[in-house]
Amino acid sequence: MSQTQLHESFEVNDATGELDSASAAAVAEFDELLAYREAEEIIAEGVDLEPIVGGRDVNRADTEVRISEAGFELIVNFETGGRRYYERVLGAKPIWPRYRSGITIGFGYDVGYVREAEFHRDWAELGEEALARFTNTIARHGGNTSVSDLKDMARQLSDIPIPWEMADRVFRARTVPKFIRLTDRALPNTDMLNGECFGALVSLTFNRGPSFGRSGDRYREMRQIKAALATQRFLRTPDILRAMSRVWHGTSVYRGLKRRRYAEARLFESGLAATSVAMLATDPDFEPAPAATPESESGNFLGTASSLDATPEVKDLWNGPSDEDFWVDQTEEDILESASREMTGAELARAAAGSRIKWGPDNRTFDYAHIKRQFPSNLRFSFVGADLEMLCRLNNFPIDELENTPVLFGLRGCAIIGGDASEDGELRSELVLKDQRPDHRNARCVLGVWDRQAGTVAVFPGSTVPNEKAVRGWYATKRSGNILPTGMYRYICGMHNGRPGCFLLRKTVANKRVVIVRRSSDDLMYEDTDYVHRCAPGDNIHPTFSMSHGWFSSFGCQVVVGKADKGYSNHRGPWARFRKAAGLTDDNGEPNKPYLYVMLTGLEALIASDLRRKDLAIDPIATAPLQRLRFGSSGEPVKWLQERLGAGLVDGDFGSETATLLHKKQQAFANGSSDGVYTPDLDRALGWGIFGFIGV
Repeated sequence: MSQTQLHESFEVNDATGELDSASAAAVAEFDELLAYREAEEIIAEGVDLEPIVGGRDVNRADTEVRISEAGFELIVNFETGGRRYYERVLGAKPIWPRYRSGITIGFGYDVGYVREAEFHRDWAELGEEALARFTNTIARHGGNTSVSDLKDMARQLSDIPIPWEMADRVFRARTVPKFIRLTDRALPNTDMLNGECFGALVSLTFNRGPSFGRSGDRYREMRQIKAALATQRFLRTPDILRAMSRVWHGTSVYRGLKRRRYAEARLFESGLAATSVAMLATDPDFEPAPAATPESESGNFLGTASSLDATPEVKDLWNGPSDEDFWVDQTEEDILESASREMTGAELARAAAGSRIKWGPDNRTFDYAHIKRQFPSNLRFSFVGADLEMLCRLNNFPIDELENTPVLFGLRGCAIIGGDASEDGELRSELVLKDQRPDHRNARCVLGVWDRQAGTVAVFPGSTVPNEKAVRGWYATKRSGNILPTGMYRYICGMHNGRPGCFLLRKTVANKRVVIVRRSSDDLMYEDTDYVHRCAPGDNIHPTFSMSHGWFSSFGCQVVVGKADKGYSNHRGPWARFRKAAGLTDDNGEPNKPYLYVMLTGLEALIASDLRRKDLAIDPIATAPLQRLRFGSSGEPVKWLQERLGAGLVDGDFGSETATLLHKKQQAFANGSSDGVYTPDLDRALGWGIFGFIGV
């Protein structure tokens, strides 16, 4: 039983009869992590717990080789609640946690289940006088001693402090080695595990005892873990640990024990991620990442189902499966509960073969490499509707297509100065933004609404890039995870993952838009040599499912900080204000209502702002370097480009076919790199003279 199980064991203030406010707060905080050891399992095992492994003492150095520091921290945190809780609430003193426990000191050291010689050896630092006072408590516990006697023992010893540092030394040198031995004896092939994987299993033994061979439904998952290790199916272990939480469902300790099992599963997965592929290859469940095939890939171009190319009249629509069919959005609560996963242990291990997730440098990132003009990092700038107007004109985006509907927009790599600059959802004539770069862990982009008629804008914090799990997910599984390039896209109002009133990358509910996305399969960073994939990814616009900028849920979707519930959406946070600015007045919005979404970078917005402030917004020479043709562009210049590229349909609409052909042309012209953006520099290099027609 963990020493922190029950509040009855705490000393109360003699004057008030209650814990002081700091202690009460710590109790409430620790209740979120509460979990107890099934001490009876350890008792019933009836084994010698002396720290002997392989005929020799297990000392601290040996222990730290077997268990990682993260493993130690996990056990200590769940057994003690952390140093603050240990010292301020428990008072670093002996307690009796009830049930079958004995007097417990330090980090879960139960005096009721040790021999006298062992106790004196382990706690020699306390001194002979203090040790003598514990004599009457040795080998006495809830199974052989009355409750009143155990409470009296705890009270009589409450003046003996057990300093944190001393408790830590005993825990590492004496307590943990016992459970290492129990785990080694109970489970096969533990010598094949690294310190994090093994540490997770030692934590489990510390909590439930070595009950891996017990019969009965209560121990089903314990037996499954033993079977998985016996057959070297290490990749199954994290899923089994999570499933084990069902044992305590409906009890007062369910939440705490679920947290512990999920924490152990994450630690085991972390260990798998650091395990060599050669070692994992012994696991029957291990599958190497899919290799490229001539049918699906050519160079760095990833093709699609042939049906997408078979019917030109529907070349940009698709009603088959896509990324969104392989992904379930996580909410902030899911993260806190660790109740949702996107990858199995095998998939996580494959993802670990890639590099560290990071955002690439501008000269290698397809949304930035074509922008030649640079500014100092983190530069602030004023932003108005006219800046968007200029950029749309220079990109030939047909924003007049929906005259009476606000235009949605995203600025990749951008921040709002002063927080949410549209706290009330109202559009403003001018805002202050900051150029930055996105990443896959934090919401570092801006999404907004532009009322062209009024010339006003509203901006909200969000992200336009996939989160960390999505990046690893595609690398490992080839099922989902992409980044949507800059351009102009068409959306409709509809339901995203059971939440009405979002925005869908579709023409109708049944027809998904086919676009071009990038996939990173050789590492965990997006750059201009990554796969180009023509597909219908379902990159919708929805909330991040968090009120924080420090986490967001997206496999490639465009997301605004905030939340929404399934069914009755209950939109809230900046996301709710974003919807309000877009004209959606109730939870369902206006199903099937079309919207245009313009996505550019914060750097391009900064350049446009700079030109405007210098009165150069309509100067043809000053603005010429910003001219672009990319996804969503339209008109005569696009027709000229399509003819030069040999497109099957010359319709002046820069869609997925035109983008595909441009990428292939760029890859052949630039040694495999491409960004799908036709620039004046590329126009001059090819000698096509297309930009002479822009603005005519």
